[in-house]
Amino acid sequence: MTLADYIEIETTRDELIRACKQAADLIRTRVDYKYILVLLFLKRLSDEWKREYNEALKTLLEKGLSKEEAENFAKDRSFHRFEYPERYTWEELRKNINELPVRLSEALKLLAEKNPELQGVVDRLDFLEFTRHRDNFDILVQLFELFSGLILEERVIASSVMLMNG
Repeated sequence: MTLADYIEIETTRDELIRACKQAADLIRTRVDYKYILVLLFLKRLSDEWKREYNEALKTLLEKGLSKEEAENFAKDRSFHRFEYPERYTWEELRKNINELPVRLSEALKLLAEKNPELQGVVDRLDFLEFTRHRDNFDILVQLFELFSGLILEERVIASSVMLMNG
């Protein structure tokens, strides 16, 4: 467990660059960089879905819905840019590291099916094939944990880009 498991700390541009450099060091000469990109993209989608869910939940509760009703409605596609199955959020994937390659493959396939604009983006790599080698499984777990410390919501990324241009 890391501090990020207990509190949310916004990701700065420097933290994102540092995480990418650490990820590159982990895979150097052993793994295709595309695995890093897909994992970062998945983390971004998951974080943004979670943010949209929390905003919708707050709005629905303010409108007088019960907590249970609000929680169910907040998952509706109309509140989200992408359809993202809750069982495959980053936090859910992280709960069982031993099943990570299987669950990642399922998540990416389902995301591509539910969001045609993501076809060919998130479903290009096979994490099951990738982790047939034990060393690659260990690398995947390390990458997953490294990226778990980042918050990649749109507002955080946008503010980091503003800092780059400022």
